[in-house]
Amino acid sequence: MAGGIGAAAPSGCEDSEIQGVFRDAMPNHPVFQALVGGADVDTVLAAAKGAVLPFGMGVVHAATVCGRRDVLEAVVRVQPLCLLSVVSLPLPLGDVLPLHLACMGTSSTEGVSEGVVGWILDEMERVWGERECVRQRVLSMSYGVSPFYLACASGAEGVCHVCLDRMLRSMMANLIMSPRLRDKRHKKAERLRVKQGRPHVIHYFHQVNDPYSALAVQCIPTILARYAIFVECHLVSAIEGGDLPEPELFARLALHDAKAIAPGMGVSFPQTAQTPTPEAEAEAQRRLAEVIGDPVLFARCASECTAWLWDNSATVSLAEAETEEEREGERENAQLLVEEGNALRLDMGHYSSGMFYYEGEWYWGVDRMYHLEQRLMKLDLERHELRQEHPVAKTETNPYGYSYPRPPIVRGRVAHPEGLTLEIYPSLRSPYTAVGFDTAVSIAKEAGIAYEVRPVLPMVMRGMTISRNKGRYIMRDAKREADAQGIPFGNMYDPVGRPVLTAFSLLPWVIKQGKEAEFISAFLSAAFPKGTNTSSLKGLRTVVEAAGLDWEVAQTHITDAELKRGHALLAANRESMISDLGLWGVPSFRLRGRADSDYVVLGQDKLWRLAQEVQTRGQ
Repeated sequence: MAGGIGAAAPSGCEDSEIQGVFRDAMPNHPVFQALVGGADVDTVLAAAKGAVLPFGMGVVHAATVCGRRDVLEAVVRVQPLCLLSVVSLPLPLGDVLPLHLACMGTSSTEGVSEGVVGWILDEMERVWGERECVRQRVLSMSYGVSPFYLACASGAEGVCHVCLDRMLRSMMANLIMSPRLRDKRHKKAERLRVKQGRPHVIHYFHQVNDPYSALAVQCIPTILARYAIFVECHLVSAIEGGDLPEPELFARLALHDAKAIAPGMGVSFPQTAQTPTPEAEAEAQRRLAEVIGDPVLFARCASECTAWLWDNSATVSLAEAETEEEREGERENAQLLVEEGNALRLDMGHYSSGMFYYEGEWYWGVDRMYHLEQRLMKLDLERHELRQEHPVAKTETNPYGYSYPRPPIVRGRVAHPEGLTLEIYPSLRSPYTAVGFDTAVSIAKEAGIAYEVRPVLPMVMRGMTISRNKGRYIMRDAKREADAQGIPFGNMYDPVGRPVLTAFSLLPWVIKQGKEAEFISAFLSAAFPKGTNTSSLKGLRTVVEAAGLDWEVAQTHITDAELKRGHALLAANRESMISDLGLWGVPSFRLRGRADSDYVVLGQDKLWRLAQEVQTRGQ
C-alpha cells in the first residue's frame, strides 16, 4: 500500500512524487518539514500553529501526503470539518489554492493511499451519518466541491482509484494551465527580482549538435538590442531517457525542421546540412566555451560554427590552440561547462535545448520567441530610444510588432488539388493535438484537397513515460499556444485509459460513417476546453452526438470485439507514422502528392509551414 499508514509516527517519510509536488508548492511549510523528519503528533501540531495556512487545512494536507493517520486522527478530534479540506476545493485566496491542490497533483496514486482515503470516508460517515448525508452536507456548503469528493461521497463501494487518479491529474493540469496563476507567478517573480536587486536576465541553453539551437541562438543579438535585458548562455548536451523516446528520429526531424522553418522565422540554416561529425561537435563546443561570458560573441561564434559544423565537407581550422595539449585542455573545460549547464537546466526545471528561461517560464527556440517578447513588452522593457529611431512595423499578420513572429497560416483553395492528400495523426489525449487538430482539418478543407485521419494511442498508453518537468511544460505551453490563436483550451478532464479505449472501440463504425474527423474533434473538445468526463456514458454520448452520430447505434459497438478492431487500426497507424514518416509523436502530418517526396512535420506549431507546402504544391 503506497504511503505507509500506521498509528505510530515513522522515523521519516519515504519521498514520493506527490510529496515532491507538495514540496514545490510550499517548500518551507513547517508541518510538512516536521512530518518528513518523522516528528511525533505533538511536535507536528505545534508546528502547525505557526503555519501560513489555517491550522486544520495545513495539517490535513501534509498528513495525507505523508500517510500519517495518527496526525489525521488528532486533528479531526479538534476540527472534524478539516476532513473536507483533503477533497474539496476552497475559494482561490492567495497561495491557498496551489498548496491545497498540490497534495493531489500526481500522475499516480502514490502518496494518496487507500488507507488514508478509506479512513477519511469512514470518519466523515461517523461524524455526519450515512454516506448520503455526507454528500448532501457538502453540496450545501458555500464553496465549490471537487470531483474527487463527489466521487467519494456518492460511492457506497468506496473510491475507484483509477477514476481518482484521472480526477487528480485533471485538477493538477488545470491548475498548471491557469492563466490567473500564471499571471500571479509572473508578478511574484518580478516583485522578488526587484526586491533582490537583480537585473532582467534570460538564460539560454545551447546544444552544439542541435539544429533548433542553431536557429534559436541567432535571436540573441536582436533581443539584446531591442530589450533592456541581459542574456546568460549555457552549454548543454542532449537529454536522455523518457523525455526523448526516439533520439535518432528526433535528430532527423530536427535537421529537416530547421531547413524548412528557418526562412519563415527570419533566421538561417544551411539547406545542404548534414549531421555533424563528433570531431566537429567537440571543436564547436570548445570555441563556444571560450566566449560563453559574452552573449553577442557567443551568438556570433555559434553562427560562424554553423557554416562548417553542419557541412562535413568544410575544413575546420584549429589555429586558436597551438598544441594538441592545449586543445585537449580546452575541450575538457568545455565539457565541464556542459555538465554545469545540464545541472542548471535540470535545477530550473527543464530537459531540452535551444531553450530560453526567464523568471520561472520556459520558451523553446525561435518558435516560442514571440511568447517571450510578449512578456518583455508587458514589462515595458523595450529600449525607448531604439523604438523611436527604428520602430518595428506592425502589420496585419504581426500586430504587436514582434521581432520573431509566428508566420500566419495561409489558407484558400488551390488551383490543382487533385493528387494531394494530407494525413493527420492525432491522439485523443494530446494537448497539442487538441490545439491543432481542427486547424489542420480546415487547412485541407479550405484548400480543397483530400485528407485522412489516422489516430494513434496516447504515448503513455504505449508504454512511454515523461518527467514531471516535461508534463508541466507541455500543459503550460499548449495553453499559451491556444490562447495566442484564440482556441478554447484549458478546462481539461484527462481522458487517459478507459475513455480513450471506449472511444476507439467505436472507431471502425465511425470510419464507416465517414465521421472520423468530426468524432475526434468532438472528443478533444469535450476532454480539453469543456472538461467533460468522457469516461462516463453520459460524457461519451455528448461526444457521439456532437459528431452527428446516433448514440443508440453507437452503444451497440462498444464491445470487446470492436475494441480489438479499433486497436488494430491504431497499431497500423502508429507503425505507418514511425516507419513511413519517421515520426513518433503527435500531432504528426504527411502531405502526399505533386512532388518527388512527401512533406512530413510534427507539431501544431508547424502548421503554418504545412499550409505553405499545401499552397505551393497545389499551384
